[in-house]
Amino acid sequence: MFNVLVGVLDVLIALWLLPGLLSARKKRDGKKGPWVPPAKFFFPVIFLFLILVTAGAIIMGAAEGKTSTGSAVYRESVAFNPAAGELPDLGGTFTVDRTGWYSVDYAMDSGGADVTFSLADENGRDLVDTSCSDLCNCSDSVRLKKGVNYMVRYDLKDSDSSGQVMILTSVWG
Repeated sequence: MFNVLVGVLDVLIALWLLPGLLSARKKRDGKKGPWVPPAKFFFPVIFLFLILVTAGAIIMGAAEGKTSTGSAVYRESVAFNPAAGELPDLGGTFTVDRTGWYSVDYAMDSGGADVTFSLADENGRDLVDTSCSDLCNCSDSVRLKKGVNYMVRYDLKDSDSSGQVMILTSVWG
């Protein structure tokens, strides 16, 4: 948004300078040119623009440390058959090294079984909590804090399904 505003302001300043260029050409030819704003009005506006650009660059630089990095901090892929009786160890824990917004992507093909997916902080508060009984492909955006332990949990409800359950999860930011 900031870049759009600065771009619009740049265009306005360029349009403001255009009459000055036309006026200079006409004066060279001995004709009267269009009205041009006085310099005592023009220079404070440019000075204010430069202050706003500098302040925006400083603010954006300060916010950069709090944005997402684009790298995965947790990834899990598992497939199993609940009818076989052997359930894998599902879920895990992770921490992040930077506070910011992270994307939690999870896809489940539960084969008819009821599967619950949740992402909780170290206090047990659910940040993401969803259930699926067939095909799910979801993405949530959550704010995670540096140094906090987060837990990914899956819960498989009793089901008479003999289909295979596939779970793909990634947290990245």
